[in-house]
Amino acid sequence: MAKRRTLKAVSAAASAGAALAGALAAGRDPSAQAAALPPAAAALRVAVSADGSAPELLEPLETLLASAAGLRSLLPPPPLPEPLPRALDSLRRALSLLADLAAGSGRTGGAERIGALAAAAARELRLARRAAENDPAGFVENLKFSNIYSGLEDCFFRAEEEAGRLARHV
Repeated sequence: MAKRRTLKAVSAAASAGAALAGALAAGRDPSAQAAALPPAAAALRVAVSADGSAPELLEPLETLLASAAGLRSLLPPPPLPEPLPRALDSLRRALSLLADLAAGSGRTGGAERIGALAAAAARELRLARRAAENDPAGFVENLKFSNIYSGLEDCFFRAEEEAGRLARHV
């Protein structure tokens, strides 16, 4: 079982990621939320390294936060084309559930709800990526969107992975 300090750091890091995803989904300037990610990730690394019982809690969430921060630079200016706002809002919800799960305030089934959000978003993102890859017009723009969709899909995979690992530690 992970130590309380570790779970608080996981919750804080997931909350920081949720705030970034929410700002991106809403088309707001995400600068403040993006600036909060490195300190949250650093605190997560410190907490996990001090807690020998939960080293596997670091990698999925840390990778997810780095991917989300990287996506910020790839996204076009608002308004974002669909399915990006929906996917980013689903990522916000998944990360909020992850934060609740780590904090112990989540309802039972949080990991399953994250899995359901991840599956639905991944399906939609795969369809959008396939459409972008098969559209011969605007190759460079379509390649960019294909990368964005792949990155978001990876974020959902990492959130689901972190939820599964976290469920074994709370």
